[in-house]
Amino acid sequence: MDTKECPTCGREKQKGKHLVCRECFKEYSETASDALVRGNVVYLSTWVREMITEKIPDLEKGLEILRDQYCSLRSKVKEESFSFVRKSLNGKKIPLEVFSGAVEKKGKELWNDNGGNKLHYQVKSTEARIDHLNDLLKEIATQ
Repeated sequence: MDTKECPTCGREKQKGKHLVCRECFKEYSETASDALVRGNVVYLSTWVREMITEKIPDLEKGLEILRDQYCSLRSKVKEESFSFVRKSLNGKKIPLEVFSGAVEKKGKELWNDNGGNKLHYQVKSTEARIDHLNDLLKEIATQ
């Protein structure tokens, strides 16, 4: 796997062709040394697979929380932007296109003010990380 991100900790690796970063390799070395003293051999790919397998459920739980926050924010923004524009009209009639445009602009403003773009990025990057780790697990399994 040729990526700059360490699959076990997410830090940047020195060289893309290495499986893990320097710090994780040190952790693996300690674990493998301890196991070897007890008569067991722990290969790097096996250790990485175990670390990833432990990490994925936590990432999936975090993703579920982020998705809930995202949906809540979308609902809140939609409701507040509609209410704000409607209240601004004071009962006056305007074309639907003008009303819809104002609701959309106010929605974008509220979305940005409440960190909607950051939340969207967090959801997408967590999804990508989970997909990457699952792909790496498949690749390790075929080796």
